[in-house]
Amino acid sequence: MKKFLSLILFGLVLTGCGNGVSSSASVSENSQNSIEQNPNSTSKEEPSVTPQLVDLDKLKEQYGTFDVTTEKGNPGVLSSDGKTYTISVSSSKSAYSISGYFEGQIIINNDSDLSSIKGVELTLNNACIVSQNGPTISYQVDDKNVEIVAKKNTENYIINLGEGNDDSAVDSEKNIELDGKGVLNIITKTGHALKAKKKIRFYDNFTLNIVSGHDAIHANEFIANNEEGSPEDYEEFIGTLNVLSAVSQAFDCTTSSGTGYVDLSSGTYNISNCESVFKTDYSLVIGGQVVATNLTGEPVVRGDNSNGISIEITDTGSFTVDGVNYTKTNI
Repeated sequence: MKKFLSLILFGLVLTGCGNGVSSSASVSENSQNSIEQNPNSTSKEEPSVTPQLVDLDKLKEQYGTFDVTTEKGNPGVLSSDGKTYTISVSSSKSAYSISGYFEGQIIINNDSDLSSIKGVELTLNNACIVSQNGPTISYQVDDKNVEIVAKKNTENYIINLGEGNDDSAVDSEKNIELDGKGVLNIITKTGHALKAKKKIRFYDNFTLNIVSGHDAIHANEFIANNEEGSPEDYEEFIGTLNVLSAVSQAFDCTTSSGTGYVDLSSGTYNISNCESVFKTDYSLVIGGQVVATNLTGEPVVRGDNSNGISIEITDTGSFTVDGVNYTKTNI
C-alpha cells in the first residue's frame, strides 16, 4: 500500500506549551512513535512540526479488523466495494461502537426522509478511519448532530488524505459534539479538521490532537460545554485540545451575518503553528487556559462581516501568546 504525505500524530510531542505540558511530554501514553521536530526552525513562518509520511500499512496492522456494533438504531450498511459505511438516522437516538481500521467514508444520511429525527452517536473504541477522497465522517442531515465519543483508555484516528478544501475529517450539515475520556488524533491534508454548518461543542475529559491543512475548527459557533439546562445534565469540557499545526485558523467561527462567536468557558487549549488562534465575529469568552505559540498572524482577528469583537478573559481564564498575556478587550 502506498504511503501518503501528511503529518503523523504517533507519540505527539509538543513544544512551547505551558499549563503542565512540558516540551518533552507525550500527550498520549499509548503511542509508540513520534513526530520529528525541526531543530533548525526558528522563524514564525516555518512550523516546528515537519511533514511526515502516514504509513497506512502500519496503522492497518496496529488497529486490525474494522468492526461496527449497533447499540441503538438501524444497522449500517457497508458498500459492495468496502469503501463506504452508511448509517441512516432514525426517530430515536442511534448509537454505534466503531473499532479497527477502515479506509473509506462513514456517511450518515436521512434516506427515509423522516420528518422527526434524533442524532447519531459514534463511539470510537481504538478506531482508525482514513479517507482518500471526501469527508472521512460526513453527517449529511441538517438537523440534530453527530456525536463522536473517544472511549476511555483508547487512542483513535480520523485521517483525511484528500486534496480538496472539502476533504474534512468530520463534516456536518448541522452540529458536531465531541466527548469521552480517551484520545482522538485528527489529521487532514488540505481540509478542515472539524467543520459544522452550525455549532461545535466539546465536553467531558478527552484529549484531541489536530494537524490540519486548513482550519482546525470551522463552524458558526464553538462552545466548551454540552449546553444542557439542568444542573444534573450539564457537563463542561475539562480536557485538552492540542492544535500542533493548522494552515489557517485554530478556531474560525464566523457567519455571513456577523454572528459567530467562541465560548471557551473551560478546558485547556495549546495552539501552535497557525495563522491565528481565533477568527470570529462578535464575542470571544475565555474561561479556560489558552497557550499560543508560533503564530504567523494576529492572535485574534475579525470575520469578514464582523462589526467588532468583545473579548472577555474571566477570573478562571488565561490567554498567553509566546509567553505574554493577551490583554486586548475588543477588536
